[in-house]
Amino acid sequence: MYSLILCTATLLIWLILNSLLPQTISKNLLYSSITIFVILNALDVHSTRLSVLKEGSSIEGNEILRYLFSRYGFWKTIILMKFFIGGLMVTYAAIYQTVALLLALNILLLLAVINNYYLLFFKKDAE
Repeated sequence: MYSLILCTATLLIWLILNSLLPQTISKNLLYSSITIFVILNALDVHSTRLSVLKEGSSIEGNEILRYLFSRYGFWKTIILMKFFIGGLMVTYAAIYQTVALLLALNILLLLAVINNYYLLFFKKDAE
């Protein structure tokens, strides 16, 4: 269910941004978006790893990743997912000279990273 919601949210944000952004973009905007995408992915890996070490793979909200973590382990799953999926997104953005997809993913990744760190460091304090 989580994966379906995430995919739907990405698609909706992408479509909205694609209609709002100009069709021609500067190289600086593209490279900045790619850099932010890489940094947010690194933070996502870090926060997810800490969560999995602390709580086990059941803490992962994405049922597909949760299954892959239990089947293949954390690092094999993360490397496959981040390099394959991330590589496809960056390649798409570079070939088609669009940042709308990367911006949509950056927004969702930022929310995921904030949520991960919140759950790691502040959830116990709030209870």
